[in-house]
Amino acid sequence: MSVPDSVKESLERIGGADSVLKQLPSDEHIVREVEFYKAISDAKRLKILHILALTECCPCVLKQMMDMADSKLSYHLAKLEDNGLVESYREQNWRVYRITELGRSSLI
Repeated sequence: MSVPDSVKESLERIGGADSVLKQLPSDEHIVREVEFYKAISDAKRLKILHILALTECCPCVLKQMMDMADSKLSYHLAKLEDNGLVESYREQNWRVYRITELGRSSLI
């Protein structure tokens, strides 16, 4: 295969193409990354993250702020929680959501 000299030299420095392939994350890890980036690529979920970066909220407050049906809000919160971007805890009869450090570091 004909490649530019700079590419050939770079590959040789790190042990060749096989060495690069051995250093890649597993397919399972790549799938997890895809799901993570999908979770933060939705405008509604990003807005929820920004709200939770400012204050903890229960779903009733988020529902009003987001002007969103319960089922849609629940879906978005589940996606965020499944990806470690938010977490929740119980306080009496309520569930309260807060952003995680991962969620906070995902915001720009």
